[in-house]
Amino acid sequence: MALSERSLSRLVSILKVVLPLAAIGILSTLFLLSKRTDPVSTIPFTTIDLQDAARSERIVAPSFAGATEAGDLIAFTAETATPTGDQQMAAETLSARIDLTSGQQITFRADGGEIDRKVDNAHLSGGVTITSSTGYRIETEVLNAGLTEIRASSEGEIRGNGPLGIFTAGQMALTSRGEEDNAYLLFTEGVHLIYEPAQGSEDGNAPAAIQDDLPDEE
Repeated sequence: MALSERSLSRLVSILKVVLPLAAIGILSTLFLLSKRTDPVSTIPFTTIDLQDAARSERIVAPSFAGATEAGDLIAFTAETATPTGDQQMAAETLSARIDLTSGQQITFRADGGEIDRKVDNAHLSGGVTITSSTGYRIETEVLNAGLTEIRASSEGEIRGNGPLGIFTAGQMALTSRGEEDNAYLLFTEGVHLIYEPAQGSEDGNAPAAIQDDLPDEE
């Protein structure tokens, strides 16, 4: 049945109102049915416990410096340190530098250690490397050293090389003694040396700053 021109015009007018309202209703339904997202829950958070980090009182790049009565300078530095007691702290990547009044230099480096300023001691551990400006390089597992005096000793075997050659020993100590308070490396408890004359002094004797318990050659 054909619609009259008047009826068709009325139908078009009605559709102009009904269709937009229907579209709005459909969109409202979509929003109501969609899953709500909490914007805060989508933000990534670090897994580090910030309260623990605050309590740890970690110090970045601490340094400790001192001087002996003779004027030798001693400086300890670390990558980070955490207080563990009264004037005590645990350190990571601990190193030390000793500048002697004679002009020579000795350095220590370890993966970690403990500093105890009450007893003037640094406990280096995790693999310790000792070097000197006279050409010696020594490795050991644990070393105790003074913070304000020329003093160091290994807790076990050492291995190294230098002007005399390649050597091992049951223990090593760094000390100063004599009227001029010269620094000495003392190797004890069984010293084994692969002597390389080309690297030693012309008369074949050990430098004055090195003492050991090797038996004298006949």
